[in-house]
Amino acid sequence: MSAFIRSKTRDRQMPRAESLFLFIRPLIFLAHEAVV
Repeated sequence: MSAFIRSKTRDRQMPRAESLFLFIRPLIFLAHEAVV
């Protein structure tokens, strides 16, 4: 999964903050699902 995100960030040359957000967002979603 991380390798896929890394290749995607390399293609679009996104800022590190944006790539971090894209990586953390699904984790937040999963955490929310676990709580609810």
